[in-house]
Amino acid sequence: MKKVDLGIIIASVSLVLFILFSILQFQGKDRYISIGITLVLFIFIIIWFLLRRRHKGRKKWRRKIEDVIRKAINEEFWVYRQVPEIKLESLGEYFTHNGPAMKRIELIVKRTSKRGWTLCNLENPSTNKLIEIEILCIKKDIAEVNTREYWYLRWYNPKTDKYPYIYNETNGQKYYLKKVEGRWLIEKNVYPPLSSKPLNIEGSVIG
Repeated sequence: MKKVDLGIIIASVSLVLFILFSILQFQGKDRYISIGITLVLFIFIIIWFLLRRRHKGRKKWRRKIEDVIRKAINEEFWVYRQVPEIKLESLGEYFTHNGPAMKRIELIVKRTSKRGWTLCNLENPSTNKLIEIEILCIKKDIAEVNTREYWYLRWYNPKTDKYPYIYNETNGQKYYLKKVEGRWLIEKNVYPPLSSKPLNIEGSVIG
């Protein structure tokens, strides 16, 4: 049994006992005053417990949403490190199927894979870091989150033994999440234009 529910039960039992005590000990107007004060205190306790439950529920969802963002960022980086192999299945744990965020990652992976590029050559320093995270709002089945992130992706072409593209960005990003079957998943990820040159593969720009 949850502590909140146990508290309400204790408060209810205390109310009944105090009302019985008031009936037995007080007479006339004093009895009604005593019962009235008890009812007011009981209502106050119930409201306090309900607000406490709501606050705990919101803290629980905030922790879950932050956890999804952190794991999604790490999983996205892991997927990039598998290129030229294409391994996108694990992204379904954190992104909505065919959502804009998922499609963007898939596009980058497929096009870098087609070029044969990789992040896993010897001494490749590619890395990423979540610097800050702030949950802006949680409304039933949707949530908005701001982050500040650092991404350093040093794409290497083994055919030419060169780095045709280096992505080196620290920026603010916004995530839009949806609750799907009880799970928070990232639908869309928005961030500012690149300060470095775009990744152009076969005439298509990838940001």
